[in-house]
Amino acid sequence: MEKIIVLRATIGIDSVGRIINVVRRGKVNLQEVTMKFIDDRVVMHIKLDGSENEIDWLSKKLFKLVDVDEMEVIEGA
Repeated sequence: MEKIIVLRATIGIDSVGRIINVVRRGKVNLQEVTMKFIDDRVVMHIKLDGSENEIDWLSKKLFKLVDVDEMEVIEGA
């Protein structure tokens, strides 16, 4: 199942490192990561493929990060 996780986080590049470390632990296939820095905030689009359970696990872990302000999981294109 292909999904896109859209994140908005604070602390810029440090947040990116923490987010990527969580994604590495997930049992998903990472297809694409795009990010945009706006002042000290980062907006990331993470496109991945995996089972519904693994994507759900990953999204819960990402949302628990102190840096992550907003998160949305949408269907892949």
